[in-house]
Amino acid sequence: MTLKALRAELSALQSTATPEEKIRPPEDVTRRSNESGYMDPMMLYQVPLWQQPGTNNWFTLPVMALDDERFRIFSRYAELVFRDEDLKPDHNGKIIINIEHLRLSYGGSNEVLPQEFELPLYVLEKRREKRRLKALAKDAVFIYRNRDPWIYYYIEDYRLRILSGDKETIVDQIETVYGRPAVKVEALDLGHLYLELPEDVAQKFEKVLLEKALKSLALVPAGVSLLNGCDYYRLNMDIPESMFDQVKDSFTWFGDVGEMSGWLTCYPGNVAKTLGIGIID
Repeated sequence: MTLKALRAELSALQSTATPEEKIRPPEDVTRRSNESGYMDPMMLYQVPLWQQPGTNNWFTLPVMALDDERFRIFSRYAELVFRDEDLKPDHNGKIIINIEHLRLSYGGSNEVLPQEFELPLYVLEKRREKRRLKALAKDAVFIYRNRDPWIYYYIEDYRLRILSGDKETIVDQIETVYGRPAVKVEALDLGHLYLELPEDVAQKFEKVLLEKALKSLALVPAGVSLLNGCDYYRLNMDIPESMFDQVKDSFTWFGDVGEMSGWLTCYPGNVAKTLGIGIID
């Protein structure tokens, strides 16, 4: 028989294996052992091994989380460590874990204990969802939890990305709706066109938008004074008061009327150096 044929025969034997070939814990006892939850937050599941004499209590084998991606099953002799992502359902859609390696024994007797058990899919699905939510929260500037699904806010490349369930939208500006900061979120299918931004999100996004705008900050010609013949320049956009205070002594107020109006400077070099901006002639 060729090696290929031998492998095919072995595969066929494995695919037709029945649960009776290896001992598993009683299903009803397994259900009762896991239906009331666990005191230890790291406990994922309990595998009943044997019934304590004269009682309805069972000694169980714990399945313990090591972290969000791995778990361990251990005895006094050995341990098994699994990565969630490496466990795949068999041809029956079940995850069967062999525990013979743990060399389980009952009080030194020769009684044969369970050699494998079925790890319910919901255990891994719950952990998978926990990892998904943890990844979503990692870079979020804010999470709105007072609705289902939650709304996640991210600031990326001077834009605001908003996720809600499987819907997503990206906006690059804040609008004012009924006197409140809001963004247009039609793509989120919330049932209304605009979404009011939480105060913390609005403040952070406004700061980012200002940083983006200030990248284009420059001094531009305002005209020649009829009183002294000097060339005057103005800033091409409004800037925060704290920033203007750094150069205010270099500016002169020209009033509100006429082509030469507002705050103007005839010392563009000083202003440009202090603010680190350019001069456009």
